[in-house]
Amino acid sequence: MNNRLTLGISFNAQDVNGYTARGSIMDWLVRGGIAGALTALITQAISSLLFALKLLPVNLMVQLAGSLVSPFHPVTATLVHLIIGAGLGIILSSILAFTGSDYHLLKGAIFGALEWLVEKVFVVPLIGVVFPFRHTFLLNTVEIGFNILYGILAASFIVVLRQPEARPR
Repeated sequence: MNNRLTLGISFNAQDVNGYTARGSIMDWLVRGGIAGALTALITQAISSLLFALKLLPVNLMVQLAGSLVSPFHPVTATLVHLIIGAGLGIILSSILAFTGSDYHLLKGAIFGALEWLVEKVFVVPLIGVVFPFRHTFLLNTVEIGFNILYGILAASFIVVLRQPEARPR
């Protein structure tokens, strides 16, 4: 007897490697949420490490930190970052569930770049965030790099978190 919570909807998609993705929506919702939150935590740790090691110019570090934490307390900002990362992981997981896991790294990179574009064009203006600094080419390049890294890592974690028999060989 299956005691797992499901939403009553299942899918059956096959990728080029011959893997057939069977399961409930709840499976890839949970998998995407875990992978997204974990990846958000990793990318935030990488940016913190870059700040601590002073590997980026000081003005760029201040701008990146300002876009990550303002106007929130750092703990609140981290929680918001993890929640948003989990939500984006669910979206990416659903994309991979329906399109297959072939080329998942490329799909993740494209997803990260598109997420950055949606954030800059729609989300930031809609919520009325006004930054006290100008977004320079270097800042935008670093931000899109982090988002592409997020997409690649999240797609990798989503594939790894599948059932053992479903993992690419």
